[in-house]
This record gives sequence, structure tokens and C-alpha cells, in this order.
Amino acid sequence: PDISALGANTGFVSVSNFQSGTDKVQLTGTVRTAADKNGDASLSTASAATNGVNIGSSELVSLTSVVSGSLTDASLASFRSTLGMLTNSSAGASMLVLANNGTSSGLYQVIDTNGDGQVAATEARLLSIYNSTVLSLSDVNLG
Repeated sequence: PDISALGANTGFVSVSNFQSGTDKVQLTGTVRTAADKNGDASLSTASAATNGVNIGSSELVSLTSVVSGSLTDASLASFRSTLGMLTNSSAGASMLVLANNGTSSGLYQVIDTNGDGQVAATEARLLSIYNSTVLSLSDVNLG
């Protein structure tokens, strides 16, 4: 299902007891379609630090910089601060971002509506939180 509205810190799926390396996040429906930008039925992935995320080249990015604070705070401010500026952006560019605060993980959708590389609250959506586990890129795939 489509989860929360852009910029909202409510309406996301909260998952407990997820086992990284064993369990899988299966993207389906409109989230799958949006994630698979080139339609090749697989996710192009990358890892990047703050201010190093290339929105033009990857469909799923894992932030190597740890989010300081809450993954679900108002306007998703802590996540957006850790994400920083996007590179190689254009109007409407989108991707999924996997972030963690050292304890739990969040899966976010980012849409750079105006292509300026700055992610405003209205350009980030929290899809799901994975409590007490840090996910890796291999934990997420297309369903």
C-alpha cells in the first residue's frame, strides 16, 4: 500500500523482529513501480555518506552516515539533515533511501520535486521503520 504522505511522520509501517540477512523487504505495487525507475526488474544500489547521494544513478541508496536522533521526528528533519544535498538531481528525480540511527532502520522515498538537490519535508516520505535492526541493501528487493 501507499503509506504516508510526503513530509508526514505518521502512517508508516512499523516492523519488529526483522532479521537482517534472513528476512526480505518486498517492494510491490506503486512503490515497486516508482523504485524500479529503469524497468529492469532489479534495484540499482549504492552506499553514500551525507551530501554524497547521487539521485541520478541509483534506485536504492544506503546512507553510511548514521542519523543522529529519531528516524521519525517532525518533518523527518534528522533523516533529511543526514541525507544532506543530493547530487546529479533533476526535477522529479526519485529514489529510495535506507537510513539507520545505529539501532533501527528506516526506508524512505525521496522525490526532488524541483530538482534543486535540497530535500524539503514535502519531498521525503517514510515508508517503514525496522525496530532494533540495521538493514543492509541486500535486505530490500522488488516483489
